[in-house]
Amino acid sequence: MNWFAIQCRALYESRVSDRLRDLSITEFWPNYPVKSRWSDRNVVLARPLFPCYVFGQFDLISDWAAIMRLPGVVRILGTYIEPQSISDSEILNVRRLMASPELLLPCPFLTAGDLVRIEKGPWTGVEGIAIRTKQGGVRVVVSVKAIGASCSVEIDSSSITKLSKPSPLGASRVQTSPHLSR
Repeated sequence: MNWFAIQCRALYESRVSDRLRDLSITEFWPNYPVKSRWSDRNVVLARPLFPCYVFGQFDLISDWAAIMRLPGVVRILGTYIEPQSISDSEILNVRRLMASPELLLPCPFLTAGDLVRIEKGPWTGVEGIAIRTKQGGVRVVVSVKAIGASCSVEIDSSSITKLSKPSPLGASRVQTSPHLSR
């Protein structure tokens, strides 16, 4: 079974995720905590990392109709003829970043920059695009191309290796990136 991006109405991500579980479909709704002040108390809310998207792993032929009938579902991303599947490695990369104690935040989707692989720490093996922060650190951006969205995490520049081109998850990597450690 493949992973697919399910586009839903704004603020319906949590409900669509719950309904997918009710249908016994493997779902993934990446979110992050945000502190908010209500009139009578402080609360922590879950905000979608990729607004208006939930991911599902399912069989298109048997599950498509049931998913499209769920309240809040707009479409399964792709063309009318064939929905676009998402690679397991992209979902795995986002899951691994979410499992960390670091604050994971949404960021703009990037198409340019250095492709890197994290070589040390809890995110070993995660691949993404490296960008500099104003403080001189490095943020690794992990993207889900099908929905044009990304998330990022700050990391020590000595923990990453520059890649010359994308390759399958787990393949050996080349050349260390000296310009990122400046």
